[in-house]
Amino acid sequence: MVLGALAGAVTCAPQASAQTQAPTTTTLTASPSSAAIGQYVVLSAHLSGCADTSTSLGMSFFDDGDLLATVPIAANGDASLIRSFSTTGTHTVTAVFNASPECAVSYATTNVVVTDSPAPPGPGLLGLNVGDIHIGDTKNVTGSYNNSAEVNYYN
Repeated sequence: MVLGALAGAVTCAPQASAQTQAPTTTTLTASPSSAAIGQYVVLSAHLSGCADTSTSLGMSFFDDGDLLATVPIAANGDASLIRSFSTTGTHTVTAVFNASPECAVSYATTNVVVTDSPAPPGPGLLGLNVGDIHIGDTKNVTGSYNNSAEVNYYN
């Protein structure tokens, strides 16, 4: 920056920078996108266009403008946060890539609808039909993966 004074006035002129930031794209999904109060939702953000995120401040997640958390970004561009909501209604969730010297800021939004009644049965936190599993339960889980997954629960 160049500073100059003329008759008591101060002017600032930015120096030209040789470094430009690469444009980035952030995508965001919520799974499930509809949940009951207290039900966990996985917020998954993906950053593309930035080869090295090691100098960034990570990915920040917001709920209606309130900061939930800032998490590191994996080498493949993924960042996630597992979160439950304590109020009903539509929550606008935003994921913001906090930029780095090499990569520009980007963001994405998605909605999570929170109700006070339980969500209908369906894929659980890990994409499995978890049925009646509660924290503290012990279940034996077996399965295989071959472009599809089959999981059997045994009591």
